[in-house]
Amino acid sequence: MLRHLRCKTRSAMGPFGHKFQSIFFAKGVGLCDRTLSNVRTAAFSLVPPPPITTLAWLLSAFFFIGNGSNTLVAGLTPSEVVVVVNGRSLNSRTLANHYVALRKIPSSNVVVLDDVPASEVISIDDFRDKVLRPLLAEIEKRKIAGNIQCVAYSTDFPTSIDISSDLAALGQLPIVYTKNASINALTYYYAFVLAKDPGFIDLQANFYARRPIDAYFQNPAGKQTDAVWREIQQLIQDEKHIEAAQKLSQLAKEMPGHFPIFYLAAGEYALAGDAMNAIRQLTAAVSAGWLAGGYLKSDNRFKTLHERADFQSLLAALDPEMTEYQPPVSFNAKFSWTKSGLPTQVPQHGVRYLLSTVLGVTRGGGLSLGEAISALERTATADQTFPKGTFSFCLTSDVRTTTRQANFPAAINRLRRLGFDAHLISRELPQMDDAVLGVQFGLATFDWPTCGSQFVPGALADNLTSTGGYFAATGGQTKMTEVLRYGAAGCSGTVTEPYSLQEKFPHPLMYVYYASGATLAEAFYLSVTGPYQLLIVGDPLCKPFSGAPKFDVDNSLRYFKTGESLSFDVDVSGKSFDDVSLDGPAWAEWARPLRPAAIAVLFDGKLLSVGAAQSHVNLRLVNQPDGFHEVTVRLVSDDPLQQSSELRFPIWMGEQNSKDFVQFSTPALKEKQHSGGVPLDRPLEISFRDEFLKLQVTSPGAKSISLLHDAEVLASESNSQAEFAVRLEQLGMGPVRLQAMAVLENGDVMTSVPFDLNIAP
Repeated sequence: MLRHLRCKTRSAMGPFGHKFQSIFFAKGVGLCDRTLSNVRTAAFSLVPPPPITTLAWLLSAFFFIGNGSNTLVAGLTPSEVVVVVNGRSLNSRTLANHYVALRKIPSSNVVVLDDVPASEVISIDDFRDKVLRPLLAEIEKRKIAGNIQCVAYSTDFPTSIDISSDLAALGQLPIVYTKNASINALTYYYAFVLAKDPGFIDLQANFYARRPIDAYFQNPAGKQTDAVWREIQQLIQDEKHIEAAQKLSQLAKEMPGHFPIFYLAAGEYALAGDAMNAIRQLTAAVSAGWLAGGYLKSDNRFKTLHERADFQSLLAALDPEMTEYQPPVSFNAKFSWTKSGLPTQVPQHGVRYLLSTVLGVTRGGGLSLGEAISALERTATADQTFPKGTFSFCLTSDVRTTTRQANFPAAINRLRRLGFDAHLISRELPQMDDAVLGVQFGLATFDWPTCGSQFVPGALADNLTSTGGYFAATGGQTKMTEVLRYGAAGCSGTVTEPYSLQEKFPHPLMYVYYASGATLAEAFYLSVTGPYQLLIVGDPLCKPFSGAPKFDVDNSLRYFKTGESLSFDVDVSGKSFDDVSLDGPAWAEWARPLRPAAIAVLFDGKLLSVGAAQSHVNLRLVNQPDGFHEVTVRLVSDDPLQQSSELRFPIWMGEQNSKDFVQFSTPALKEKQHSGGVPLDRPLEISFRDEFLKLQVTSPGAKSISLLHDAEVLASESNSQAEFAVRLEQLGMGPVRLQAMAVLENGDVMTSVPFDLNIAP
């Protein structure tokens, strides 16, 4: 049963404006403070690759925001998700096949691991050595690390990780720090795990999660700024406002993107009666990212400025409703996140994370394989549909609901301001609601069909209970995946007894972030400050309320010779997010794409550059090897979540008749051989009962030939032609994408146009 914790602790202000009990160690020093330096030096480095200089922009009237810059590439799109497959599991391969096809995940982003332990619970050493390190090494090997934001595990991976060995050095811990963690949480905390640093169990270890606005005003860079920060705090306490303001102003110059420092400097100047410098620093804070107009208006440090026209002008540009919580922001794995919740490009000032979810659980009382596939198919239809319905927050006398009770009103009010229907209900589950957009409840066991309610595609359902995410055995409390069976897109549950601590579960504001346009993965991690035990299951890309810019461009296979240009138009009309925020309507009523503010281009999964969006783009293609390639174009909006969409252009470099350099020859595939080449849009239907797929591949002049399923090499021959017999269980069922890869005598590598199969049961 879920137990309500009462123990001797040190009180602090919680992450969402209420008092919580924060456990501290080592003479009052939090785990994150005590171990952060180890994490920074040992972390796997997700850094952008060097730009590909053989492609040249020919963009008229185009201004780059820093050549090779990635500062605007955020949000979450298919090319930023790595799908991880258990190579020994037919179910894992099959579910991954379906997801990769549904979401158009690039081949280079599919990683198959062949040494995954078969148990549902494994040690953290096995997780580190057999899952995490091989995964990250493969991402680095493929040179796509600079573009990866999220890891999505297919089914048949251990969901619970025994972390006892990493916690041993801490000695006796308070009872709430139970010694199992979820696979997705340890992936999110990869920097801690690689460093063998137990700091990830700290209930404030997720600096990306949103907190009260006051959380901005923490030491901005840990040990790097500890001495000066202590000095500033003492000056403020002693009411030496001018000296404090000057120290803060100097620190702000050293950290120009850290807008809370400008804000604090403005407050100290205002208290000292220096209105001119107060306005100057406040203007700098707004320019650097301060948005909270409601908070500023109620801040007594600035009351002497209220009648000034320049102060009123600044206030008018800010959000008057933002009074309590930090606003949601887009995730970016290339940045480190500071304790104040801000991203930084200085690794020493914070911690890097990787979003992660599990796509489905099909053992231990979870879903059937067919149910898991159906859930992903349903979810994929929800993007940018802005469905109508209700968000419900269930409140009973059970501690499973009262734990989050204090934060229900804030979530409901903000959802209503966005234009959504949101309610607090005194029932265990919503009753006879035929359009559930989201529900937060707390039950040890439940039977969803008895409530008569229906989920709309894309809905989130979150149940706070002890072991909803425990799949090492059947029975016991209702499994979290039950809501997926009946139509929800995503859910979460703990893999062991969590105790009734808000910090371990999604805050009610998760639904606000989701309704504001965040992806499913972003919404969960924005709302949980201590997620180390939380298993998150669902499609990380799901975004039913996103206003991401959209394309209307033909992306069929195109043919190019070196020096020619890929050209396309971009619709840059419509409203920006700023326009909608100022002029309305409410977000729920807006319900359409925003105008693109930025554009990013990738070649074969590697980020090239980022710039301002424009109506026409010419991308000159020079010095690229012949063969098949993909150019990915990503459009990014101007909102804080940087909502994004992308389109992939398949291209063939070289002579068009050379496209058929690879020939597939097997009786079942003869119909694919015709003068038009291998089509991308007509997969061949075969049966899993056939057991084998036989292929003959010919590439004149090649010194070796390989057959690939996505990026997995199935077989290779050192010859210009080869015959391959592939067991279908190596591929899994469902949609399968094959390619041939030839290494030519001069060392060039050519890949064929993808060859699509659909393997039926």
